[in-house]
Amino acid sequence: MASAKTEREAPFSLDSYYVSEKLGFVLPDPLENLPSYYQPWMDIALRLPELLHSHELRSHVNKMPLLSTRFLKDHRELRFAHLVLSMITMGYVWQEGENNTIEMLPRNLAVPYWEVSQCLGLPPILTHADAVLANWKRKDPEGPFDMENLEVLVRIPGGDSVKGFFLVTLLVELAAVPAIRSIPTVINGVRCGHMEAVAKALENISQSIQDMNDALKLMHGETLMYNEKD
Repeated sequence: MASAKTEREAPFSLDSYYVSEKLGFVLPDPLENLPSYYQPWMDIALRLPELLHSHELRSHVNKMPLLSTRFLKDHRELRFAHLVLSMITMGYVWQEGENNTIEMLPRNLAVPYWEVSQCLGLPPILTHADAVLANWKRKDPEGPFDMENLEVLVRIPGGDSVKGFFLVTLLVELAAVPAIRSIPTVINGVRCGHMEAVAKALENISQSIQDMNDALKLMHGETLMYNEKD
């Protein structure tokens, strides 16, 4: 009974959810490469648009060695591996469009992809956690989080339009950070009866929702810009 009471009284925290106080659900400082053992994956992932355009992706994947996932040491390496394998898998399945999709992946792709997915608790499919939350870098590490200073790590066909979609979505996630940061304050304030703290945290959440809507408006501007380029 004592342990149950202690558990009930423990303050709610985001620490165990891979949620950053600074970046929310966005993965802080995603890796841009994997250990050299995984270079066969990187060689393909960084050439995806080219290999898909030439219809050569499947043949390159079929020649990949079957690599063990045991050399992926930490959460960031696993996340980048999942992003890389997700992008390769999507390209492999859809290389020839809707009329010639692949229903079974080769073992050298399917096995490590499944193992990495199991380690992370993510499905073996390209997810928002991959394409947006773990697929970014700042060109200038000390510069701002804005469209001019952000870049994706792994590209897919679609050029700047797809890149813009991923990066605007990332900015919406970043605008949500003050709201996410306020959630423990609301929960713990309600538990303890600190209504002033709860009210202030709810104001922060409301402002964050407005900032998210403002960030989302960039999607329209990016679409217009890339259409004009085309």
